[in-house]
Amino acid sequence: MKNHIYTLQDTLALQLQGLYFAELRIKGEFESSEYQIASPRLRKAMDNYAQDADDKLLKLDRLFNYLMQEPEFRKNKVIVKLLEDTREMLSYTDSPHLRNILVVSCLQNINAYKISCLKIA
Repeated sequence: MKNHIYTLQDTLALQLQGLYFAELRIKGEFESSEYQIASPRLRKAMDNYAQDADDKLLKLDRLFNYLMQEPEFRKNKVIVKLLEDTREMLSYTDSPHLRNILVVSCLQNINAYKISCLKIA
């Protein structure tokens, strides 16, 4: 990763690198059975979300090609923290119904963050 940002293209690449990491991380998290989702509809939605990450990664790859840059690894600390908080809250929750509600609200937080990153980009 570059140490300095000199152009808007550098800024765009930096934001895209964070989104690229986010999609990879979210895909890995949602494919795991760690969340113990009771609702079949919610489980299916999470599986679809993970599968859609492949399409998003492909689109991000195309953007990097357009910028004539390789997608470099840049850890997205916000996504890491949001996923850690999700896992932590779920570890304290015994009720399957409440678990489903927490997962949905955490997904909404993650999506809101990703939307703000896309607006910046």
